[in-house]
Amino acid sequence: MNGYAPTPLQQAVYDIMGKALGLPVYQLVGEKVQDKIAFGYWSIDMPAAEWVNEAKRAYSIGYRLHKIKERHWHDIIEQVQAISEAVPADYKLRIDPNDSFETPARTIEVAKQVRNYNIEAFETPIPQSNIDGYLEIQHGCDMPITIHFGNPDPVKAIIRLE
Repeated sequence: MNGYAPTPLQQAVYDIMGKALGLPVYQLVGEKVQDKIAFGYWSIDMPAAEWVNEAKRAYSIGYRLHKIKERHWHDIIEQVQAISEAVPADYKLRIDPNDSFETPARTIEVAKQVRNYNIEAFETPIPQSNIDGYLEIQHGCDMPITIHFGNPDPVKAIIRLE
């Protein structure tokens, strides 16, 4: 499959293949890790006060995971703190910088600053092609790191190294 196909298309093709073979999708891509996956609320980058309102609304309609887009023009620490103070403790945040943390050092620094908050993971904190950087992050902090699956090549490379 073309590694640059949009993720929903990839998911649909895997679903079709699984149905055709009578297999759950996880058997096509690896082993089963968990029975359920949280469906997260998603927000674009915005000031902390607006994210607080988004988080309260999301919580009120049943979401317990919120993917937030980090950008340099907002203070991510301030934003995480504001959201965390506004919603119950079972509300998790996934921080998605779209590689704007740029370096492993910056990623590790932010991970340490938010470690006392309910952060589920960082998604693509540095460029996906920086495999050595992801390994440095893995060894430098205990924050779960995910990589956007739009292009599977970096994901495959990291799996091979593990």
